[in-house]
Amino acid sequence: MADDFEADGTWLTLSTGAAIPAAVGPRPEDFRVDEVDAYPASGEGEHLLVRIEKRGLSTPEAVHRIAVATGLRDSEIGYAGRKDARALSTQRLSLPRRVEPLLARAEEGALRILDTAAHNRKLRMGHLAGNRFAINLSPIAAEQQQTVRARAQEIADGYLPNYFGHQRLGRGASNALAGLRLLAAGRSGRGRRNSDFLISAAQSLLFNDLVALRIRRDLFLRAVDGDLLKTRRGGLFTCTDAAADSDRIQRREVTITGPMYGRKMMTPSGTALTLESEILARRQMEAASFLSFKPPIPGTRRQIQVAVEDLTIEFSETATEIKFLLPAGSYATILVRELMRVTTE
Repeated sequence: MADDFEADGTWLTLSTGAAIPAAVGPRPEDFRVDEVDAYPASGEGEHLLVRIEKRGLSTPEAVHRIAVATGLRDSEIGYAGRKDARALSTQRLSLPRRVEPLLARAEEGALRILDTAAHNRKLRMGHLAGNRFAINLSPIAAEQQQTVRARAQEIADGYLPNYFGHQRLGRGASNALAGLRLLAAGRSGRGRRNSDFLISAAQSLLFNDLVALRIRRDLFLRAVDGDLLKTRRGGLFTCTDAAADSDRIQRREVTITGPMYGRKMMTPSGTALTLESEILARRQMEAASFLSFKPPIPGTRRQIQVAVEDLTIEFSETATEIKFLLPAGSYATILVRELMRVTTE
């Protein structure tokens, strides 16, 4: 079970032991992100899948530059996920095919068009298989390298806590706390898009609380009665045999899900419901606040555990290079945090 170390002020790491000072290098190239496609382009249709490389730009900034260059509205450009601004990243966007001759206008030093392909529908949020990362951290002393290797092996053999990162929550969880205030008021403030983002941050805060509580109670890899468990194919079912399902978690056959509160979220029962009610009470919140909010909040379930693939670490006198693959929606900074037990804002 994890000790009492709490990074970010609130949430426990699964790893234990001393923190190892580490910082991401100063160049965009020191934080490389490559989107992994969920499906190939169809080769026909009225849309265009455009793979871009962006350096030191957020995804909305890149979208806006392309929109200005092609005469589109930002909303006409689709993307599967947001990539970090302080990074060198590649990802796909979708645009109306008719603007393909104008794409070259968008290229400049920070933004390049890598390839294009016709497709039959607009790219939507979540339409990606995952993200491949290559991160350069500051060098680590020889006597600390074995500790990092051991932590990496534990993650590779098991799971990473699927916490949301500071990018969603805001520094000091400021976005999430603002979202909780909106929920208490019962209605979104001015600016629908900003309100949606703050509510999403509030959902993420409560989810992180649940992950940390289960780590503290030694329930991160153990099912409890009433848990909503997720199969590899994505189906949800209720745990009725905690011992048998805990074994299935260890074999990576199923994972535990946590709450992203809203109208469409499935509610657990038994001990699992008690745990989720406890995190709401700690924040002086009720699930009903998410159900009655205007405009409606959809809600869903999210895995509290995530498998990390292709994890490798190379040490040198100038850098510590970490490479790995995460599924869509999981945060690279959380992996670094587990390995080093320090935050990487």
